[in-house]
Amino acid sequence: MTPALIEQLRLSILEVLDANDTHFGLGKNHLRLLLVPAGFMRATLPDEELAKQLHYLEGAGLIEQAQKQVSPELRAWKITKAGMDFVAERKIG
Repeated sequence: MTPALIEQLRLSILEVLDANDTHFGLGKNHLRLLLVPAGFMRATLPDEELAKQLHYLEGAGLIEQAQKQVSPELRAWKITKAGMDFVAERKIG
């Protein structure tokens, strides 16, 4: 993936998680489905790349793993306050 495409993927992940208004978060399969309208099909977005970008955004403090009491092995992510602020600032500018 090119740097520009990686940036678009990261921004799209943030926008999808920002639109998800529950505290349960979204797992990789749900994220993948919601990224299709942004042009990220399964064939062009390998699982490893999605995992890499989730890890990057988590390290940046923009997303976090949702705390799950049932089936914690089925990881899910949600946007943090810093991530919401980042998305909001992009919409204003």
